[in-house]
Amino acid sequence: MTPPPIPARLLAQEEIEILDSACQPRPRVVTRHDIEHDVTALLKRGLTTTSAGGFFFIPYLLQLGASDLVASLGPPKTEGLPKERLALGLVFEAIFGYTAGIRTVDTVSRADFGLLAGLPFLPSPSTQYRFLQSVPVQSALAFQTALGQRLVALGHVTPGYPVNVDAHNI
Repeated sequence: MTPPPIPARLLAQEEIEILDSACQPRPRVVTRHDIEHDVTALLKRGLTTTSAGGFFFIPYLLQLGASDLVASLGPPKTEGLPKERLALGLVFEAIFGYTAGIRTVDTVSRADFGLLAGLPFLPSPSTQYRFLQSVPVQSALAFQTALGQRLVALGHVTPGYPVNVDAHNI
């Protein structure tokens, strides 16, 4: 029995920079198929994590429809790193306070920190900034507005009270 063919969009390559074991950026060519394969292999093999709390945050993001919202940011991207995973990486970086000093000491966290975003590695800051630069301010504002409306609709935010949104990455 022959496996089904892999769609061409999964094989589209992108050259990015990832952080190596010393947290130094190095180039790597990735496809979405490679990413899926590596994440699946890592999950099947098992891992030790210091970021387990982040995995409990993922259902909350799904409830908010964060993937759909991120997919609407900027132009469609069919090669390499999915933009929703780059965005998720930025979210977890903000929550856990990623710093190179911690990561160079804590070798266990390197793989699992990326895995929180559905990636088998840590993208370099330049890779993340390229993603942020590709998102127009109008799209980012629409994203924040839609996310705020979903938070209100789900009852996580009460209408009428001020909400401060830190938009330094907008």
